[in-house]
Amino acid sequence: KVKCQKIYRLLIDSVRKRPSKSDDFDCPNSLVSQINKLEINEFESEEAWYISFSQRKCYKLYSFGHCYTVEKPKQELFKDAKKIYWRCEDYPVCSGRGNSNGLIPHLKVTKSHIHPPNPEIKMKLKALEELKDLALKSTEPARTIIQNSQLKLEIQNMGEAIMLSL
Repeated sequence: KVKCQKIYRLLIDSVRKRPSKSDDFDCPNSLVSQINKLEINEFESEEAWYISFSQRKCYKLYSFGHCYTVEKPKQELFKDAKKIYWRCEDYPVCSGRGNSNGLIPHLKVTKSHIHPPNPEIKMKLKALEELKDLALKSTEPARTIIQNSQLKLEIQNMGEAIMLSL
């Protein structure tokens, strides 16, 4: 009787084209569950948690190739919040979501993204942050600061290309 029930359930699931709980690996959210099960020491890396600021001076979180902006709470209540809800930077297109316990690392992904991760975003965020710091601290003209930072990026990219070719 139990065997018949299992077969019946598999038949119904295949007709509905919805995976059963036992077939979690077929589910598109299985990636979400895999990311959430990563070990704690992996979350200490910048790949798992890197915070910068958006153009509107709001927090922007980079995690495993995806960028998130704060959805809740409002900016005024953000620093005291015990739980922060993040949404994908490409919000109207992508419905990726996650949450964290304040600004303490470990983003729990609650809804997966519809686009592939882009690890180059972190380099872009770091470069923009350095450029803004230089602009605030330096007395040089803006064009000179931009040219110098572009040269640094080109040298870094050439170094990475050489390392990859070896």
